[in-house]
Amino acid sequence: MSQEPEVKAAIISSKSGIWIAIIGLLGGLLIAILSPYATKWANQPEPTPNPTSLIIEQIPFWISTYDGEGDSDSNCCAGHADFEYGNGVSPFPEYLLSYSMSDDKSRYSYAGIDFIFKPSQNFSDFRNIEFTIYFGNTVNQAEFKFEDIAGAIEPFRLVGNADSNKRFVVSLSNFNQVDFNAIRAISFQVDSTFANGKDSLIVKNLVLTK
Repeated sequence: MSQEPEVKAAIISSKSGIWIAIIGLLGGLLIAILSPYATKWANQPEPTPNPTSLIIEQIPFWISTYDGEGDSDSNCCAGHADFEYGNGVSPFPEYLLSYSMSDDKSRYSYAGIDFIFKPSQNFSDFRNIEFTIYFGNTVNQAEFKFEDIAGAIEPFRLVGNADSNKRFVVSLSNFNQVDFNAIRAISFQVDSTFANGKDSLIVKNLVLTK
């Protein structure tokens, strides 16, 4: 049985809420401005971007967890989510969702993590979205979703093996209810239809490909 990957480097954790994980390289820009070679640096041509792929960390986004405990109808749902972010993990960051489902089987439980793009993103030129999921000790399923700025949401079920990593290549042709010209968010969710008790889910290596 494989072991859960170790999340190294800086860890940020909290209860459900809004997380800012805007990935950028502003430090290099500030150094260049202060350097006597700033003019020379600024006049150099920008490197040509990879036309065939887009790594999620190359665009600005927020991270938000959500769960049944935060549902507007307190009589409806249950479920709790916590989030941890591991930076410096080679070669990509890791996004860990720790969750718990209610023991009360009469209540629907859910927990998830949103990657919210600010501004919305045009993914219409891409064919696939790829990512690696580490499923926890007991649960081997999750739900992946796209959401556009009009609020349309479309899910796709992910199935792997418990306590192991799986690389997914999901064709965008599976989604015909959302507008890929204006994607607001992508999300990963677990719920009580296939999960119970406490477990975790790690998302990493998110990339769109042509």
